[in-house]
Amino acid sequence: MLTARSLHFCSLWVVGVLCLIFVTPEVSAQFDQPIVTSVRERIGGEFIPGSSGPVPEEGDQIGAFFNDTVSVGFFEFDTEAAASREFSITLYGKTSQSDPGNGPARGQRVAFKYYRSSTNETIPLRVLNARGDTVNFTFQGQDVPPIDIPGFNFGDLLTPSRAFNLAPATGDGGNGGGGGGGGGGTPSGNPDVNGDGVVDRRDAALILRIIIGGPATQAERSRADVNGDGVVDTRDVIEVYRVMNNRPVPEVPSRPSRNGSNDD
Repeated sequence: MLTARSLHFCSLWVVGVLCLIFVTPEVSAQFDQPIVTSVRERIGGEFIPGSSGPVPEEGDQIGAFFNDTVSVGFFEFDTEAAASREFSITLYGKTSQSDPGNGPARGQRVAFKYYRSSTNETIPLRVLNARGDTVNFTFQGQDVPPIDIPGFNFGDLLTPSRAFNLAPATGDGGNGGGGGGGGGGTPSGNPDVNGDGVVDRRDAALILRIIIGGPATQAERSRADVNGDGVVDTRDVIEVYRVMNNRPVPEVPSRPSRNGSNDD
């Protein structure tokens, strides 16, 4: 014979089973890792939350997507990156062996999204150039040959790099407007990449650091496109060495900043 206590425990057991069957667990909005291909480029810059956007925290993510759903790039903030708000994402594109739709070809649009881990929400992002203008970002990756040198990641060195910032698609954090996203900001044409007044090996080393996704200021990233072709790669390093061999350094006028003063 069932007692009142037995009936109580049976009721709790039934409720627990029903919860397991009918209650759908919360689906995480975290982004998938992309499929790695030999066609790639690296995007580095700063996440600008504006007045209403999320401030990066450890565990937050930035994802790059082709056709809005195909993951082609991924970055997760750690403690250091969250404090600086800087990111570096390698984007992977379509190869000659890829199925159509599995990744972008050169010139095709890539969109970015932000995953906020504290609220499990996804926020669309816009791409900002060095002037703070919103641009339509298009993939400009190159086929990086697989060169295996023990102790040295030659693939990272050959991967072209560009500098862009990211901000929430709505709200402040940029100047608005539009334009093409094929370039890497405003090319400097000045091989004095670190801005110390001297063109030497330190400028070449800084470009190499930017190419492999190392730390650099936004001004240094903008100046790193020495030859002005819209991509930061080893050709800019060659240009620095060309100038070091007694070629004249071009005069570059300072560009007014947003507050009207001239950049140093």
